[in-house]
Formats: sequence, C-alpha cells, structure tokens
Amino acid sequence: MKKISKQILPPMVVSLNLKEKLEKYDEKKHLLNVAKMCENFFLKQQKKKENSFFASPETLKIAKNWIQFGNPMTTGVLSYEEVLQKVLSGKPDTFMGYLPNNIIYGISLWNRTDHINFKNVFNNLDAIGGMDWNSLHITTVYFKGKFITVIGNHCIVKTIIMLGYGALIPCKIVYVGDTNEDIQKFMSRMHDIDASKRTNMNIVDRLVSQGWSGDEKGEEKMKIIISLGYNIKNQVVPTKGEDLLKISSVSYLLDYVQSFGYDVVEYVTNLMKDVYKGETHQSFCLGIFAQTYVMWKDVLEEYNKRNQKEGADILKTFLELKSEQGEGQKEFMEGSGEEKSLLVHSMRLIKKLNAFCKSDAAFNKGYEKRRFNLITKKMLLEKVPEDKIPQIIDL
Repeated sequence: MKKISKQILPPMVVSLNLKEKLEKYDEKKHLLNVAKMCENFFLKQQKKKENSFFASPETLKIAKNWIQFGNPMTTGVLSYEEVLQKVLSGKPDTFMGYLPNNIIYGISLWNRTDHINFKNVFNNLDAIGGMDWNSLHITTVYFKGKFITVIGNHCIVKTIIMLGYGALIPCKIVYVGDTNEDIQKFMSRMHDIDASKRTNMNIVDRLVSQGWSGDEKGEEKMKIIISLGYNIKNQVVPTKGEDLLKISSVSYLLDYVQSFGYDVVEYVTNLMKDVYKGETHQSFCLGIFAQTYVMWKDVLEEYNKRNQKEGADILKTFLELKSEQGEGQKEFMEGSGEEKSLLVHSMRLIKKLNAFCKSDAAFNKGYEKRRFNLITKKMLLEKVPEDKIPQIIDL
C-alpha cells in the first residue's frame, strides 16, 4: 500500500505519539526462549497422541529420515567461550560465533517468536530431505546478558530438530550496547530490513516491525490503526475506560482509508463498534458500509434531519434492528467468497434499507415512513455509468 497522504489524515492522527500508545518492552512478557517454544510445541503434540513421530525432535528426525547437508561454518567463528569474553568486554562489535541453540531468545514485540510456524519448518526440511548448513542464516543481538534473534527463529528450530537441544551453532552476533530505546530500535530495524525481503511475513508482523523501527510509512499506518481504536498484535495501550477493537484484516482497513478517506472509515468503525459490541470487525463488511456511506451520505443525512431525535442515524438504526433480528456482519457479506464487488454488496444492503424506510419499524423510531424507495436505480445511474453497474444489482 502506498503512503497515505497527510492531507487526508486529521492532525490528531499525524501527531499521535506511538511511544505512549504502544506497550513498553517487558522482559518477562516479551522475551521468549526459542528452544522453550519448540519444547512446548512437541509437548502439545504428545498430548494429542495423534502421531508418535512428534514425541520429540529426535523421533521426528528419525521418522522422516532427515539428514544434514554440508558443514557448519568454522573459519573466523569464535568459540562460545570466546563469544562470552568478547561481549563481556563491553566493546560494541559485529562478529561470527558459536552459541548453544537453547539459549537464544526472540522478542515478540516485532519478531515472530510468539507464533513460530512449525509446519513451515517441517515442510522446508521435507523439501530437501533435511537441513543444509549453507542455507541457515541466524543473526542475534547481545542485550543485557541475553542473545536475542532478530533473524532466524525457524533456522534455530531446524538445528534443534537435527542436532538436539543445546547444540552449538554458528550465528552472526551484534553487540551495540545496553540502552533500551536504542537497542530496541536497532533490533526492530534489522528485523524490518530482513522482513521486507520475505514473502512469508504476514502484514501484521511486517507492520509492527516497521512501526517499532522508525520506518515512516510503518509508523503512519500504526497511527491510523491505533487512532481508529484497533489493537494490533496485542501491543496497543487502551485509552482508559475504552476497549480496544479487533479487525479481521488490517491490510483491508488501511486500503479503505486510502480509498474512502479516514473520516469515512472512522464513522463506519464507530458505527460497527456500537452495533456489534465485542465482535471482531469483519474488514469486508466494513468496506461494504464505507462504500454505502460514501455514495449516499447526503441522502442519508437529509433523511436523518426529518427525525426530530438528536443524533438520528438511519444507517445505524437499520443495522441495530437487523442485528436484533439475527442478521449480523456475515449476512451483509453473503456470497463474498465469489462476489468481491463492494458495490454489489452495498446495493444489496440498500435494497434492505429501502424496505426498512417504508416500514412501521422506521416510523416507530421517528423516521418518515416512505411510500417510495429512499435510494433508486435512477439515483444510482447519476453516480455510476450504466455500463459499470453489474447486472445482478436490482433495486
């Protein structure tokens, strides 16, 4: 997604202080041992008792007949004892050294240590029949007595499966100091640089990595998501007295801000917050509502004026009634697996809204009971050329 122009973003979004809105690094919460994550995975597999292969890394390796290809790097690689001497000297440096694979950690704030994809690891080992030493790339940072990976979680898991817990493996080691803010920015930036080259990095991990690293586009996107009230990777500090919202796809959310404008998405977000309390906002549904509001805002607001109740909102009233009748977000997205046009789904919504505006239910809520449709095919043709209107649309 392109950088969103600051001209379409309110000043309160542009000026938002991310440091105040994101969780502070907490070693007990965010520092995760990669080997321990691996151990926990195999323990869960044992409890399932579905496949004895997964009793341990060793049994899986034997069952799969995985072997090692090549040899670990040795030239210019410090022993573990030499590594400790070097980092304890307190002099910043970058070098290669051996580390036991069970003492390496990851920080979940920007790294994927909290959701290592073990299936991908196994598939990669399956693809070549084992582990190729030349394909392993592990970069760690020495920080306050810990070796923390910024690149290579999955590679570390491979070495545990092939060599066992505690095996010495060659890693690139970076030591830049012990200042929290500087080291966090350095680590997240390294992870972001690596992540930008990958195709297997999901949008949330990539975005969080960018946000922490000081990347301008990443920070802007994080500010938009947070300003709209959404959580992201459980890292947002909630405003006192308010619950954070959940969205099924931050990628779609950001696309809608780009397409419809921040103000429109903010209105729809608040609408869904009030109508679908406690529910995850389905991004495609949010898009349908945004498309509807953008096209018919003037019509809807004019109709609202005829209701003497302060703050009358016909779209909100309509969605609340439908929700009470058991029609939620999924009903407005019906058929979205095949039909991707927001316009088509929006006009299906309008057809239902037209029926509501002609009902006693609308009248009982203070709205004018209409004899004719609020929004007509003629009005649609004034906004969209006839050859651009899908034939399945019927008002």
